[in-house]
Amino acid sequence: MSNLEQQILAEQQRLYEIPSLTDEMDDENATSLLEWASAQIIELAGDGSQLEARAKVLRRLVGDINLFMGHVEGKSAQDMQHELEQIYPIVNELRYPAQLRLVPALTEQLVGQSVADILVILIAWLENDSLLADVLSGEDGE
Repeated sequence: MSNLEQQILAEQQRLYEIPSLTDEMDDENATSLLEWASAQIIELAGDGSQLEARAKVLRRLVGDINLFMGHVEGKSAQDMQHELEQIYPIVNELRYPAQLRLVPALTEQLVGQSVADILVILIAWLENDSLLADVLSGEDGE
């Protein structure tokens, strides 16, 4: 096993060892978030030179998503928007395609959704902002 592979495995394991990254979520959603984050470690690895620093930022993002998700039910769109705007600098630091301009429309879509669906929508916003932009703007992709 290469040094980079060992680093990746160590960072992936670290995600699962820090209870505060998912302590606000139920087991099913926590597992989904950790699986997503574990896959992100591979994406962030690059040549390995910045892996530890990038993984640390990713853990901050996961922790913030955990806090957001832990109390998301019953929040107003305005409260969700404010929290997502606070999380956005970390998203931007990791260079996800998510756009801050979509947060108001995104939060309107989150109101009334199940916690599991909110997590899926947030991950979609992080990973493939252009598809979410089409959905939020009412386009059907044709």
